[in-house]
Amino acid sequence: MMESSRAQTSASSQLNPEEEINVYLKVMKTVALKVNKSETVRNLKALFREKEGTSEGVKDLFFAGEQLQDDKRLVDHAIQTDTSLYVVLQNDVGTKLYVKIPRNQKTITVIAMAHHTVRDIKSMIQAKEGIPSYQFTLLYEGKLLRDDILVASLNMKSEATLHLILNPKPVIWIFVKAPIGDILKLEIPVLLTVGDVKSLVGSMIGMSVSDQIMIYGGEQLEDCKILAFYDVKEESMLEICPPSIQIFVKTGTEDIVKVKVKVLFTVGDVKAIVGGEIGYSVSFQNLFYAGKKLEDSKTIACYDIKDQSFLQLESPQTQIFVKTWGGKTVSLDVELSNTIKDVKDKLFAKLQIPFKFQKFVFDGKWLEEDRDLASYNIQKHCTLRMVFSPME
Repeated sequence: MMESSRAQTSASSQLNPEEEINVYLKVMKTVALKVNKSETVRNLKALFREKEGTSEGVKDLFFAGEQLQDDKRLVDHAIQTDTSLYVVLQNDVGTKLYVKIPRNQKTITVIAMAHHTVRDIKSMIQAKEGIPSYQFTLLYEGKLLRDDILVASLNMKSEATLHLILNPKPVIWIFVKAPIGDILKLEIPVLLTVGDVKSLVGSMIGMSVSDQIMIYGGEQLEDCKILAFYDVKEESMLEICPPSIQIFVKTGTEDIVKVKVKVLFTVGDVKAIVGGEIGYSVSFQNLFYAGKKLEDSKTIACYDIKDQSFLQLESPQTQIFVKTWGGKTVSLDVELSNTIKDVKDKLFAKLQIPFKFQKFVFDGKWLEEDRDLASYNIQKHCTLRMVFSPME
């Protein structure tokens, strides 16, 4: 009986056109108006214009993706109190959007109005590219867009980027390398989020991996985005690993430097960190792991470098000059990790000048035997000046 009474009250509320309700009109900001349900859409547009004190007219109003007709009343459109309507102004020039199409590595531009739906945008893409709209889906910020959603409701700024993906197979097989080293084979929907996949892997290996990161193609995947956004293909290999690891780097002077790095740091980043630890740049040196030279632009993850791994820094050979106290200039092939004593050895082999007569100055500084060339910032084609040092 009480339910029947509530239903009658609700029905009478919907049918009473003289009841005052609150409606909100969204342009770039939200404007609140108090109106009767019996108000026509045309009058509502005029009220908005009057309240905002603008000469700019309202072209269209939309509710739940449907354009409201001027001669209809709000009650005719089932508009209740505290409803938000979307406004399209007369001079609305639309929003410029970019659409990335991975299939042909192309980016196109479309102009979308606030009242357009995602379906309208797909129709524009079809007209431009000839791809039937039913064959693809649009994503914004990694999330699927339903065809009936209004552009205005997405709060997209001008020049936002949408991603087009061809409607993928609903389920694919992928491989996931777990932190414990196991490789799992999973059959999963491509519309699953990265976070969902991590939860699944965690349940399979019996430990949570929610605080770890997932990598695909050298890129960190965001938990809230779906696999399809990253164009994950059948039998792709993904990896779950800790966000940072500890590694050991052996320098040319046989020192071992312990550093903590993120797995998405580049090799160049690691060299900069090591240089900061030892007090001089090693950017010119080569970094090796398991006998392989590492490229500065690639990440630690690309080389599958694990926690507690050992890496080796080696200096490439270069040429420097030594100007003797007799006025002669000679060239020496050295590694920048060579010490000043090593330079003296090379000079003795070339000119037979005894060690005790060799003293070097570079950039106004006396050079100490036990320090290497790099620590003095001595680079390719630099000149050391020999100062005569008589026997004591």
